[in-house]
Amino acid sequence: MIQAHKICKSYQDGDRRQVVLSELDVSLPPGGQMSIQGESGSGKSTLLHMLAGLDKPDSGQLTVNQLNLTTIGERQADHYRRSTVGLIFQRFNLIDCLSVYDNLCLPARLNNNLDSGYIAQLLDALGIAQHSKKRPNQLSGGEQQRVAIARALSHKPALLLADEPTGNLDNKNSSKVAKLLYEQCRRLQTSLVVVTHSSAVAALAQEHYLMMDGKLARAN
Repeated sequence: MIQAHKICKSYQDGDRRQVVLSELDVSLPPGGQMSIQGESGSGKSTLLHMLAGLDKPDSGQLTVNQLNLTTIGERQADHYRRSTVGLIFQRFNLIDCLSVYDNLCLPARLNNNLDSGYIAQLLDALGIAQHSKKRPNQLSGGEQQRVAIARALSHKPALLLADEPTGNLDNKNSSKVAKLLYEQCRRLQTSLVVVTHSSAVAALAQEHYLMMDGKLARAN
């Protein structure tokens, strides 16, 4: 599913060059789950952006589903993000003028693969079916994050990328939402990459990594 080999990335910071990723290697099989922890600025989000096709490495090879993300053009990258990737953001990024149901269905509609039966199953599995006609601002933080998870899965992506998916939740809701996220990805055989500061959330993954000195070191 994911193959990264000797990925390097640096940025110009005034008069000096700041190395973010240094010959990073990592792989993840289809349906696999990995979590990444590390200090702020260690390169976690940079790697996530590369996996989403939003950024490219300076050197190295990065493929997802046999698609070479280091050489694709912007149009192909747009199609890849729309069809292959699901994204979960820390701040939810729900559209307040749309109902929960319409927020959830948006990626599937953009891909012309809306499956109403599958959507109903997602709503039920994530415990938000009763909120389908509400607007996001009528929900609690935990409920909004469940909607964000369902939205990211609505088009049946091969890869789900989650950036601090429980960062705005209290410990109780964080645990519930994280378990639902991992369970849904296992059920759907969706590959999952989670960037998190929470050791409890990270520990739920099959493979747990630490980002240090621009590289990933296995933590379990």
